[in-house]
Amino acid sequence: MPDCTLQRIWITDQNNPAYHPRSIHSFSVANFANSDVEGLSNTLFCIADGQLMVCTIQREEKTVPRRIGLPGSATKLAYSQYLKSLVVAYSRTEFDTDADPIKRFTRSHIEFVDPDSQQAICGPEDKLRPWRPHGAAGEKISCILEWTPKKGDEEYHFIVIGTARKNQQDRGRVIFLQTSRMSSDPSQIECNVKYVHKFEGPVYSIAPYDQMA
Repeated sequence: MPDCTLQRIWITDQNNPAYHPRSIHSFSVANFANSDVEGLSNTLFCIADGQLMVCTIQREEKTVPRRIGLPGSATKLAYSQYLKSLVVAYSRTEFDTDADPIKRFTRSHIEFVDPDSQQAICGPEDKLRPWRPHGAAGEKISCILEWTPKKGDEEYHFIVIGTARKNQQDRGRVIFLQTSRMSSDPSQIECNVKYVHKFEGPVYSIAPYDQMA
């Protein structure tokens, strides 16, 4: 083995950079007396997902891509330190089959994504998942901000969403979401709409001014 300490091994595939093994059953390092034996000295053999993989260990720091499936097209992304979660805005094309003719429109959604997970995110039709906010038809989520106002010893946690829309009288909204980990299941995040501020024009960006604004 190289002269280093292994603390965590990330296995990836150069032909499929987004690959992430679901379960690793066993692994071993090949140690040959002759270091030139077919170039396999100090090679890591790994059995994962029903296949044998021959891996090389490298010291250099490299980016390891990961891919998490969404039920739509991702448009905005932020990271919440409080929730330890990605906050993702994505859009979906939906159809109003009750209209004649059938209407086609785009709707924006918010989802909380565990960055360490490789599981695809289910759509809003999954009734087993906590409620998630979504915009009106044609409304786009333009910005996401984690805001932690403080008042004395009290600290509050909000996810603030800015939107832009064309066909409504109020062409922009700022939506304050109160979010927290569920006490019954900390792997799940629940949220609810706390405040909604409407604006005559679209909202394109949000920034905190001080601890309470």
